[in-house]
Amino acid sequence: MIKFVLFVLLTGYSSQLWAGTEVTARLESTFYKQSWVDLDLLVGDGHVRINFTGPLANGALIYEKRTSDLILLDGFGKTAIPITRTDQMALKFMGAIGASRLQDEMEKSLPSVKLAYNLVVSNLCALLNGSPVLTEKRSHVNGFTCDLYQTKAGDNASRKVWLVTPKASTLSPDDYETLRSLRSLAFDLGGPLLKDFGVNVAAYPSGEAEPQLPALIALYVDGKESCRLVVHKIRFKALELSAFEPPSGYQRMGILEMVKEGM
Repeated sequence: MIKFVLFVLLTGYSSQLWAGTEVTARLESTFYKQSWVDLDLLVGDGHVRINFTGPLANGALIYEKRTSDLILLDGFGKTAIPITRTDQMALKFMGAIGASRLQDEMEKSLPSVKLAYNLVVSNLCALLNGSPVLTEKRSHVNGFTCDLYQTKAGDNASRKVWLVTPKASTLSPDDYETLRSLRSLAFDLGGPLLKDFGVNVAAYPSGEAEPQLPALIALYVDGKESCRLVVHKIRFKALELSAFEPPSGYQRMGILEMVKEGM
């Protein structure tokens, strides 16, 4: 009721705002203490913006559900990189060709680079493979009421996810569907690479029936915790239209041009 009243007041006094959801979190490695990134996710009216800031990352990803268009923002280089549906088809094709090539290159790389690469692959497999089992209901994590789902690889834990129960989350069904559509797009684009990494792409993602977000995700490699995603806040937020637009002053660069420069 409070959310509805606030929404009416906001829309009555300003046509430049709409109701949305904000999620703040931190993704951190337990192996490399300097490997972390703070995340600020905004979702509303069929749009998503994920701001990321850390020692090795500074930028954002913007997504529009209606068109499936993406914009990648590089905060270090002040560059905006639009990724249209045409670009996405080209990237998917390039990913299918380059998946095996990437592994060959890693085999020739320095031991430290190879170790980091293998850890990323192991974390992805821990995150996306296996069948989760509900092991605890209505536990309390980070101020949220959650259900705990655990996944094993053999006798060892590979993943623990504390999902905020639908009644305890402020995430609306529309905002949840927008996030799910972005997730589906990510799997479509990254499918060839993920499959080459050993991820069972056909089995994931499974569609959840109700809007749920994690309060905490812990991933394990060889039975030891490797990294975790800690969610600090899930809250209603009035969003400006400009929240889903690139900042002024950013130079635009085509994604294919960027890929060629990196080769």
